[in-house]
Amino acid sequence: MHGASAEELEILGKLVAFVYDMRREENAGNTFEAEDDNPTWTPDPEKCSVCKLPSDILVAIFNLVVDEYRDTSRRLDTVRTRALLNIARVCKSWREVALDTPSLWTQIGPSSAPFINTFLARSGSELLDIYWEPTKLPGPTDASGRTDLAISFFRPLRDHVHRLNSLDIWWTSPSVYEVYLNRPAPNIERIYASHSDAGMRTEPVEPSNTSHVLFGGHAPRLRELCFSFIYISLHSPILSNLTNLAIEHVVYTRSKPSQLIRVLNACPALETFQLTNIHFDSAFPDPTTRVELPLLKDFFLYEMPLKVVRYILASIVTSPTACLSLQLGNATLNTAFPPNVDYATRFPKIPRIRRLCVWSRYRPFEGDNIEVAGYDSSGPGDST
Repeated sequence: MHGASAEELEILGKLVAFVYDMRREENAGNTFEAEDDNPTWTPDPEKCSVCKLPSDILVAIFNLVVDEYRDTSRRLDTVRTRALLNIARVCKSWREVALDTPSLWTQIGPSSAPFINTFLARSGSELLDIYWEPTKLPGPTDASGRTDLAISFFRPLRDHVHRLNSLDIWWTSPSVYEVYLNRPAPNIERIYASHSDAGMRTEPVEPSNTSHVLFGGHAPRLRELCFSFIYISLHSPILSNLTNLAIEHVVYTRSKPSQLIRVLNACPALETFQLTNIHFDSAFPDPTTRVELPLLKDFFLYEMPLKVVRYILASIVTSPTACLSLQLGNATLNTAFPPNVDYATRFPKIPRIRRLCVWSRYRPFEGDNIEVAGYDSSGPGDST
C-alpha cells in the first residue's frame, strides 16, 4: 500500500484481526463457552472523529444497532444478537462504554446463547427479554443436541427468573425448561411458547399431576400469554388479569369447561382471546355464569368442537365492536349459538348486517379459503 501511514496500517491490521475473529467465532460450532476478547487498541482521537462522540451518543447508537436485529413480529434475534459482542471488540473505548451500559445486554437469543452467562452478568439488574428457537441455533444440530443446548441455555436463567420481562420459546418441550422457571416472576409481562415433536403434531393431554408449576404460579404483571401444543392448567393463578390469551391444541381430560369461563371472568380487561383445537372430555352442563368482556376486540374460535363453542358463546357478553371469528366445520350462527341464547345481545353488531359478501381467496397455508364480510350499509364500510 503506497503512501499508507503507520497509523493507517495499524488500523488495517486491527480490522483484519477483527474479521478473522468473527469468522473464527461463526465456525466454532455450538459450544456454549464464550471467548474473553479484551481489545487494548485505542484509536488516536485526533485522526478518528467517531472517538470524539460523548458516551451517551455512543450508547444511543449502540442501542440502535442492537434494536436493528429485532424481528418485527416480537421475536428477538432472528439474525443475531451478537452485534453487541462485535461492538465491544472494536476498540478499548467502545468496549468500556458497552460494558458500562447494562441495558444493552438484556436481549438474549439463540445466536447469543453461547454467551448467555456473559449477557446475564453484563445486564446487571435490568429486565431480560429471552428468545429461544432451536432452528435458529448457529450450525447444524440433531434433536438430542438441541435438547442439551436448550438445557445449557435455560439452566443459567434459574437465578434470574425475577428479572424476566418476556419469554419467547419455540419448538421446545416444557420438560426442558420448566424445572428452571418454577420460581416467582414478579416482572414478566409476556409469554409465547410452542412445542411440537418433529414431524408429529400431537395435542398434549392433561396430566394427572404436575411436578412443576410455571413461576410457582406467581406472575402478577403477566398480560400476554400464548401457548401452542403446551398444556397449562386452567386452575393456574397466572391466568388472571390478562389482556391477550391464546391456548391452542390441548386436550383437557379432567378440567371442566366451567373453569375456562372462570379464567375469562378473572380477565375483565381481556382484549384478544383465541382458542384453537381445545377439547374437554367432561360433560357440558347448562351455563350458569355470564362473563362481561367490555374491552374484547378480537375473539377467535378455530377448529373447535361445536359443543365447546356453544358453551363459550352462551357464557360471555362482548362490546358492539368486538370481532368474532369462527372456523368451524358445518356451523352457522344459528347452530353455533345455543337455541336459548339471543346472540344479538351477546354480539350486538350482528343485527346491523344488511349485506353479505362471500368470496374465495387462495391461501396455500389455510384450509378455509372462503371469506365472509358483513356491512351495515349498501356500500363498502366497516366489516362486521
